[in-house]
Amino acid sequence: MASLATLPIEILDQICTILSPYRRPYSIRVFKPSIKEEPTKNDHQGTRALLNLCQTSKALCKVAQPVVFHTFFDHENYSTSIPLGFLKRLGLLLRTIAERPELAEAVRAVDVDACERKCQCCYSFDEQVKEQMGWISELSARTALEFNLWHWESREISEAQLQALLVMVPNLQRLNLRLPVTWDFEALAAWVNRKKSETGIAQKFLHTVTHMELGTDTVEANTPRMREDGERDESFKSSPNPVERLLIEAAPNLELLCCTAGGLDDLPRLPSLTSLQVLLHAPWDGMLPRLMEGLPRLKRFSYSALSDYCPTPAEVQDALLPLRDTLEYLCIRTQSHFPEDWVPQPGRRFLMTPLKDFSALRVLVLDGFAVLPHRGVGEMWDSDGELFLDFLPPSLAQLHVSGWNSHSSAQFRPLGEAMARSEFPCLEIVSWFTESDPDGCFFYALDPPSAARYGEGIGVPSDVWRRICDEDSHSFPDWKAAHQHVVSTEYPGLTMVEAQEIFYQLQNQQKGEDEAL
Repeated sequence: MASLATLPIEILDQICTILSPYRRPYSIRVFKPSIKEEPTKNDHQGTRALLNLCQTSKALCKVAQPVVFHTFFDHENYSTSIPLGFLKRLGLLLRTIAERPELAEAVRAVDVDACERKCQCCYSFDEQVKEQMGWISELSARTALEFNLWHWESREISEAQLQALLVMVPNLQRLNLRLPVTWDFEALAAWVNRKKSETGIAQKFLHTVTHMELGTDTVEANTPRMREDGERDESFKSSPNPVERLLIEAAPNLELLCCTAGGLDDLPRLPSLTSLQVLLHAPWDGMLPRLMEGLPRLKRFSYSALSDYCPTPAEVQDALLPLRDTLEYLCIRTQSHFPEDWVPQPGRRFLMTPLKDFSALRVLVLDGFAVLPHRGVGEMWDSDGELFLDFLPPSLAQLHVSGWNSHSSAQFRPLGEAMARSEFPCLEIVSWFTESDPDGCFFYALDPPSAARYGEGIGVPSDVWRRICDEDSHSFPDWKAAHQHVVSTEYPGLTMVEAQEIFYQLQNQQKGEDEAL
C-alpha cells in the first residue's frame, strides 16, 4: 500500500500546497491589504497538518517545511482577541530562520497589515516588549542593522523586526505591506546607504521580489490644508513616502507594483515592470511623463485619484503616449465630475483625446464624464452617441464606464449598432452603471449577440448585479469575467445568450408595467 513517504515528490508538493492557507490566488485591491479575510478554522487546521507532517519523517519534513515557511501572513486588527500576536509570531519566525538559514531561503512571501495595532492603554506590553528587546539587540549584531532601542515601545519593536525580516529572506518573491505613517525604516535606510558609501554599491535586498503591494496610512498627511479664509490651500503637494521609495528602489526586478505616488518620487527605473497601480491623494505635477520613461515594458496601468487636485484623465493619457503601441490595459478612476465651465478645444470633444492611436489597448475602464463626448453647455449627458465611436481604438476587447453618473442605454446604442455591423471586431463586452433606472437594473452589459439581437444593452437585475459591484474595488478589474461569473452562478447550466434572454424579458416586463401605470 502506498504511503505519503512513497508518493512522488511532485504529488507531495501539491498536497502540501493545498493544505497551505496562503498559497491561494487572490484579487489585487486598490486599498490595501488585498486579502481582507482573516484565516479560517480550516486554514489553521491546514497549517497544523503541515506541522504534523514535518514531524512524521525526514522525507516528509523536507517537502512540507518549505510550504510552512513559504508565507509569513499577519493582518492583526482590533477584532483580534490576542494582543500583540504579531510581535510574538514575527519574533519566533526571526529566531527560527536566524538559527536555520535554510528556512530563511524558503520564505517566498511576506503579507503584513501593521496599521491597526492594539493600544497600550488597553493591554500591558511590558513582558513581551522586554522579551523581544533582548532578541532585537542580538538580531542587530547578526544583520548589521543598527537599532536605537532607548525609547522604543511595541510599535517600534514591530518595525525593527520587520526591517530585519526583509534583509534575512534572500528568495522573497512577493511583498505586501500596509504600514503606519509614523514608520520610517530608519535602520534599514542607514544600512543601505552605509554600504553604498563604503563600496559605491547599495546593499542588496529584495532583488528577487517581482510582486510588491504597498499601502501606507497617509490619507491625513495628504489632505489639502485650509487657509485662514476657509478656502483650500492650492499650494500643497503630494507627500513623499520614504519607506515605499526605499523598498521600490531595492527591487529592480519588479513585474507588478501597487503604491502611492510618494513612493515614486525618485522616478525609479523598473525595466521589467508590466503592471502598475498608483494611488494619488494630491497634485503630482509633471511626474507622470518622466516616470513612464523608466517603465519601457509597462502593459497594464491603473490610476486612482482621491482628490480633485490629482492629474486629470487627459494628463494621464498624455503621459502614456510613449506606450501607445504596447499598453494593453488602462484603468483611470477619479473623484471629479464633468466641469460645467469646460470648453472643448478644437477637435477635442472629450475630456480625453480619442484613444484610437493606442493600437494594443485591450481593456479600458474609465469614468463616464471622461469618456462621453461634450456637445455644449448643459448638453453633456444628451451627447450624440455617434461621437463615442470615434473615441475607441479598434483593438479594444472590453470597455467599462465607471461612476454613478446617469448613463443611459441611448448613449451606448450607436456603439451597439456598430458592434452589430462588426465595426469593432475585437470588442467582446461593454458595461456601465446607471444611477437610477425604472427597470430596477443598475448594471448593463452589451456584447455582440445582444447588440445583434436587441440593439441595446441588457440590464442585470438588482439581486444579481450587487454581486458584481465588488469588482470596482480591484486594482485591475475584469468586468467581463465578473459578469460571466455572476450570471453562471445565478443561472447554472444556461449560456450567456439564454441568460440574457431572461434578463431582457424581465427588463421589458417592467417597462410594460410602468407604461400601463
